[in-house]
Amino acid sequence: MKLLYEQILGLTCATVLGLAANRLVEAVVPATEERLDGFPRSRWVLSAVIQALVFPGLLLLGLSRCSAVGFTLGEWLVAPAHAMPGVGLWYVYALFASQTRDMCPMPADTSTLMKVHHWVVVVACLLSLVAPQGFGLFVGGTFVLELGSLLFNLRVLYPGSRVISVLYQVVMLASNMTAMAGGVLLLGLKQIPAWMRALYFAADVGVCIGRQRHALKDAGLIGSRAKASPEAGSAQQGVAAAAEMPGRQLRRRRPMAGRLFATGVVAARLKLRPGLRPAACQEQRSRSGLAGLQHRCWPTLAVPQQGGRLRQQLGFSQLARLIPAAHQGMLL
Repeated sequence: MKLLYEQILGLTCATVLGLAANRLVEAVVPATEERLDGFPRSRWVLSAVIQALVFPGLLLLGLSRCSAVGFTLGEWLVAPAHAMPGVGLWYVYALFASQTRDMCPMPADTSTLMKVHHWVVVVACLLSLVAPQGFGLFVGGTFVLELGSLLFNLRVLYPGSRVISVLYQVVMLASNMTAMAGGVLLLGLKQIPAWMRALYFAADVGVCIGRQRHALKDAGLIGSRAKASPEAGSAQQGVAAAAEMPGRQLRRRRPMAGRLFATGVVAARLKLRPGLRPAACQEQRSRSGLAGLQHRCWPTLAVPQQGGRLRQQLGFSQLARLIPAAHQGMLL
């Protein structure tokens, strides 16, 4: 019971430290409106720092302490958590807090995959503390996975870096293969209940497949990858700037075929309508274009300003006379 209280205290203190680290990094890193999968950029920076510095430091500290009390590497891999010295558990406390610090609360616009990942890690940490065997295998497996996650975080933070892109592919593949090998070894530990081994292995395989699939997609080997090209960005900025210019509005060009047809029909109407003054209409055409022509010279025909269909109020006999003449007018 004392060990249980110590573990609860360790998980709680680690979570509090994680939340405090969030506030500290947010105060140091310049605030921006940029959101990466629902989280501010500062959270990703903090995650990379924890994975690069805190996790390796705690793992080495725990290994050195276990070695000092007589553990060999093989014994450390299969030993349960309650056989470890207190320092040997600090890595799991930190791993637990690295997830819970993002879950108080979890941003609403975070992807479902990211939410599931956080919960899987949290549950796995809790089970590792009560499992009768294999605590070292869990620590080693999650550590190599975190190395892959470190390169993933750097890839998100610096998408234009070619070096990080190559390292991300290499380290992610190596970490996934190593973690799956550790999962196979964990299946052979008979002292762990079958349901727990199955759960660990299923989570291990699922996480590795999902991570590797994302890496292959990022490399363009499967699926499609969205690319932010400078040309596309410049075009979007140009549209936005034009929309903000005073006195101008973005408008669609009228379809050329519709304008030619309307012009031909109007020309035919001018020939058929007696008593019309062509000179006046020609002058009006030069001043106001087709819109002025339709209002002054042909009140019975409405030509839409944005393309569309002609709306006419003509009888069948007039329409039969207009169509050949309109075709002739289009050819003029």
